[in-house]
Amino acid sequence: QILQQDSSHVEALASVATEHFYNNEPEQAFLLFRRILHTGTASVELFNNLGLCSFYSQQYDVCLGWFEQALAMSNDEEHGSVWYNLSHVALSLGDTVLAYQCLKVAVASDASIAEAYNNLGVLEHRKGHTDEAFSLYQSAIEADEHLHEPHYNSALIAHARGDAQTAYQEADASLRSFP
Repeated sequence: QILQQDSSHVEALASVATEHFYNNEPEQAFLLFRRILHTGTASVELFNNLGLCSFYSQQYDVCLGWFEQALAMSNDEEHGSVWYNLSHVALSLGDTVLAYQCLKVAVASDASIAEAYNNLGVLEHRKGHTDEAFSLYQSAIEADEHLHEPHYNSALIAHARGDAQTAYQEADASLRSFP
């Protein structure tokens, strides 16, 4: 309704674009985010979203340019989210080494990105480094106790170690976070 009255309302455009992105319509989201850019609004979040939309729209030739602009514009606190999103690009391309490096930079820039700790833990777990993975999962839980993945992943490691009590507690915490 707001867009019918004011077609350049930035918050309404961003909301609709985000809905399109999460409904697996990155092309539509990209167009709306570009529309926001044409209103003269530029931000790290906008360039980050344009990078993700272009990547998931298979516009690989422009994807990294948007992330470059996001990094150039970001301050120390915002670097983490850009590097975290770049790690998804690297993982999608199958480059786990680059993804690992992106995630390390993300947590160095912003220690509150629980998802980055969890994903680092997954990469370490895949390498067979269960102690490091468990520690990273615990760091993810400290950063956001309501995130269910690190609880679940910790439960898997505890179960493999034969620690039934910890496995139960972590599995229960995961189910409380995401029933």
